Amino acid sequence: MQEIPDAPMPPGWTIERLREWSGDRRACALPLDLQVTEVTGPVPERVRPSYVLTFGELCVIQDAETGDWLMGSLDVTAGTAQCWSNYGDNLSEAIRGL
Repeated sequence: MQEIPDAPMPPGWTIERLREWSGDRRACALPLDLQVTEVTGPVPERVRPSYVLTFGELCVIQDAETGDWLMGSLDVTAGTAQCWSNYGDNLSEAIRGL
């Protein structure tokens, strides 16, 4: 995956800090044009992302409505992500959960 220079990063985070914290030198941010679905509840729901952080095939995405950080899998070719874990407002815990 390729780093996108203008992709948004969460406040207080840089790409260097993200890579150091996660231990993944491939970590990067992506534009917000993914189709994201959260499948943590009984009914899958569409999510509008405010940040998309990727770690290989895994991703951590912030839900723009709730502020929750979701972990899931990314399909760059299809432009989709499916999230199965919710870490509330704690980005650090979501990254540790990778």
